[in-house]
Formats: sequence, structure tokens, C-alpha cells
Amino acid sequence: PKNFAADITTKEEERDKANNHQDSDDDDDSEDEEEERDPQKEATMHATLANTYYKALNTSTPHFGSSLLEMIGRKNEFPTPQLLEDLVKLLTFGPTYHEDYAFFEGNRLQLALEYVQDLLQTYPQEMGPRFLQAASKVAGDGDYWRLLLDQLSILPYEQSIMMTTPTNTNTKNETLEMANQKRTLQSMELQAVSLQFLLILLQQSEDMMHQVQRDTKEVTRHVAQTMAQVWVSRGHYLLTMNKDKDKDNNKNEQQQLLLVNNAMEQVTRQLTRVLESVTNFDTLKEQDLVDMLWSAMDDGFRQTNNNSKQNRRQILLTWIFQLQADLTTIHNNNEKWATVTDGLVKRAR
Repeated sequence: PKNFAADITTKEEERDKANNHQDSDDDDDSEDEEEERDPQKEATMHATLANTYYKALNTSTPHFGSSLLEMIGRKNEFPTPQLLEDLVKLLTFGPTYHEDYAFFEGNRLQLALEYVQDLLQTYPQEMGPRFLQAASKVAGDGDYWRLLLDQLSILPYEQSIMMTTPTNTNTKNETLEMANQKRTLQSMELQAVSLQFLLILLQQSEDMMHQVQRDTKEVTRHVAQTMAQVWVSRGHYLLTMNKDKDKDNNKNEQQQLLLVNNAMEQVTRQLTRVLESVTNFDTLKEQDLVDMLWSAMDDGFRQTNNNSKQNRRQILLTWIFQLQADLTTIHNNNEKWATVTDGLVKRAR
């Protein structure tokens, strides 16, 4: 009689062998696909898709656009030149309202920054030159680093309508001072993101760093002037926060002052990191940097009459101690930077 049990067992064994062989082939194909992924041969995403995804990112619900960009990024498709330019504009000027008013919206800016950072970290050799080209196009005839730093110093945001939208002024129980603080807070939060973007470019794009190092003295002087403008125009917020700690102020005012204080510290910390990144002690002596920084602060105070001598001294000392703390965090007792901060302390006495 025929052994049906043996036939069934044999057929099952043959089927298992066939399946295992197929799985092995699939694994080999998957490995081959991974090996074949060559950054030099990456495709550029379709222009229509790139435009659609950016519009989805630059909305009040940016996580949809961010997810779409991440998804297509997993397929190893690079952004189009126009998408790169749009991302640079967004991280430099912030979102716009009817193309006339700029405003801060942290969620979309942070998501855009994370997408850019991921691209530059994953494909530094490919994306570095492309982002530099997009940034140069946004800057026009000038240098991108100069354009971005000028954004931090040329606008008196407390009095400017550039950061004002119909939804952020004259709300109920809001004083004029609080409205000014809100605009200042928005501008500083945007500046912190822009400076992070500049730092990412400096760290991940060799071309950007080479561009900066070609004229390191001019770049360092420009950073020093920008730092001085920020401290001279907004350093009083740090002093006000310290003075008002023991006062029985309105809870909303205290909360907003705390936010302004935190934003100010973030901007100054990022500026210190930019200063540290562009300073080359091979071509710039420590004492020269001390003179450069002190001269920038002195010129900044001369151009404004809003600070008394006492406030100027307090702002100077706060600036030096904050600079010292930030540099210690970056370098942990670097001798050359310690010489610079010690020189500034002597000047302040």
C-alpha cells in the first residue's frame, strides 16, 4: 500500500526548501539594493512634489509636510534647487503673512531645521555645495553669512512693524510694553533658529567654512559687531529680569519677561558659537580679538542714548560673564579664549 504520510512529509519538506530558497533570494536582493545606493546617483525629487511638500511644511500644520519630506528622503531623492532656496528663505526670514509681514512660528521652523540638518549630516559632500548655492542665491550679490548677521542687527524690532501681524497686538489686558516684548520675543526666537542654521552650514558644509576662512578677520569683526548690537539693544531685558524677580508684578508680565530672558540667552549663546567657529587664532592674535570685541561694544553704546552709565557697565559685565560661561561650555578652559575673556574683564574695570 502507498505510504501517504511519507508523501505528505516529503512534499512539505520540498515546499519549505523552496520557501527558504525564495527568502534567501529576497534577502540577497535587499542587500544588493542597499549596496547599490550610491549618493552620487541619487535622484532629484519631482518639482511638483517638492513644491507641494514645501507648501505643506510652510503651514499651521507643518508636521504633514515634514512627514512627506522625510518619506521621500527615505527613497533617496534629493530636494530640488527651488526647494532648497525656499528652505533657506524660511530659516533666514521666517514665515511671511501675505508676503509683507514676517513672524515667528516655532513648530514649522524647527521641523524645517531638522530636515535640513538630517540632509547635511547624511549627505554632507552632496548637499553642502547645494545648500551653499541656494544660500548664495538668496543673498544675491553679497555673502549669505553677512545677510543673516545683518538681519540680527539692522532692524529695531521693538519699534518695527516687520514682526507684527494682525493677531499679535492689542489683545485684552495687554500693555504696550508687553506688546513690544512679544514682538521682541518673536524676533529673537527667529534669530536663534537662523543662527542654528548658519552653524549647521558652517559645521556640515566645507565650502561654507572655506568661504568664511578666506577672510576670517572681516567675518570675525562682523560677528563682533552683530553681538554688540544685540547686547546694546536688548541686554536691558536681562537686567530687568534680575531687578524684577522680587517684585509683585503681573503674572503674565513675569512669564513673558522670563521667555524674553530665555530667548536672549539662546541668541547670545548661538552668537558665541558662531564667533568661536569663525575665529582663527592662526591669523588673529588674542589681544586683537579683545580690541575688536571691545571696540564693537563701545561703538554700539555710542550710537544709542538709551543706556545710562550704570546700565552700560552692568550690560558689559553681564556680556563678559555670559561670553565666558558659553565659551567654557564649548571648550572647557581653552587657554586662548580664556586670555580673551580675561582681557575683556580688565577693560571693564
